[in-house]
Amino acid sequence: EGVWKYWYESGGLQNEGSFANNLQVGTFKSYYENGNIKSQVEFTEEGKMNSYMFFYEKKTSNQLFVHPTIILD
Repeated sequence: EGVWKYWYESGGLQNEGSFANNLQVGTFKSYYENGNIKSQVEFTEEGKMNSYMFFYEKKTSNQLFVHPTIILD
């Protein structure tokens, strides 16, 4: 129940989300070790996945591109 967080050994936040009635609810986020967001999943109050967004990083020269991919149920 409540907020759940999981950390990298280096101390950075790896995952976070919330549980209610033993179900995943609301927004769950996953992060790359550098702190940038890796994915975001939305759950309904009934614990069903509502949407999923994945961010991948592509490095070219000195620029960093983040591309979202959205999957809706």
